[in-house]
Amino acid sequence: MKKIKLIVIGLFILATFSFVESSSADVVTIFVDDDYDETTQGGNVDHFSSISDAINAAETEDTVFVYNGTYFGHIILDKSIVLVGEDKNNTIIDGEGFGNTVSVVADNVSISEFMIRNSGVESNNSGLMVLSDDNIIYDNIIVNNSVGIILQRCKNNIVKDNFVESNVFGIGLHHCNEKNSIFKNYVYDSNVSGIYLAYCANNTVNNNTIRNNSYGIALSFGENNTVSDNFLSSNRNDGLNLYFCNETVLVRNKISGSECAVACTESNNNLMNENYIYNNSLYGIKLVLGSCNNEVYDNIITDGDVGVYISMDSFDTHLNWNLFSDNNQKIVDETIVVDDYSSPGFELVIVIIAFVVVILKRKSYQ
Repeated sequence: MKKIKLIVIGLFILATFSFVESSSADVVTIFVDDDYDETTQGGNVDHFSSISDAINAAETEDTVFVYNGTYFGHIILDKSIVLVGEDKNNTIIDGEGFGNTVSVVADNVSISEFMIRNSGVESNNSGLMVLSDDNIIYDNIIVNNSVGIILQRCKNNIVKDNFVESNVFGIGLHHCNEKNSIFKNYVYDSNVSGIYLAYCANNTVNNNTIRNNSYGIALSFGENNTVSDNFLSSNRNDGLNLYFCNETVLVRNKISGSECAVACTESNNNLMNENYIYNNSLYGIKLVLGSCNNEVYDNIITDGDVGVYISMDSFDTHLNWNLFSDNNQKIVDETIVVDDYSSPGFELVIVIIAFVVVILKRKSYQ
């Protein structure tokens, strides 16, 4: 009986080893080099001169490794593979000025170590377009595109450690409603927004460095997004801009060098907490056009013109435990007449009321 057990265990181990060996053998690396030609050993089998040809030859979970060089054309990733370049400074995918340079339409794709450049100039053209789920885009240089990286109607993607420079828009999300993460990217010199989210919910934007854009981070028509621990500097208009956004969390961001650090337009029930806002020329936080029920607390707001500005139609702002320093005006709140901030209209109102009372009393004695 003992002998039979040993035989069964031995067969099980052998079968397991054979399965692992077979599975690992099925995953291969395919190589791409623009110097390969018909004399290359393994040519058109696992060595190609074209990235697209290598992708066509790959199977699910294969790796396509691309050596340094400039590869012109448009890449479509329609398989779940790993696409990796030799060196992001010298492994270049060039879109030649039209369309999307790289498009990801399959799930579970990884792209790293490329310079991706020169998409078309239309507003929907991008260096890298993602239309699928569970992908990771990391450690790339994205330059000179209409939109550097754009995610559309997708979820569970990670975009991290990319250097995104000199695009019209840096990184954009459209209609993405679940768990996309944009973090630790460096976004510089965008003509419009460094990072923007439009019609999005439940995404995170954190630990990015965003400089010298027209707008740093812009969110519109969204809800339940979290923007945290970003460093935003020298963005010309607004560091953070919310437009028709609800229940957004803005926490621990450092914002300097803009006209307005945080601007909210018709945006409700948002939380602004523990942000460090300094050296912005006009406003630290601006709430306008019906931005109601926002919570602003534990922020440091320093060295600006107006620390917090609240327009007359932006009601029920909760201001607590904020530290103001070296602003020309700490708080301008147009929704209140009598308040804790010594509104300049308070004394005038008292005088008018007293004057009316005196007149009424005189009339009563006549």
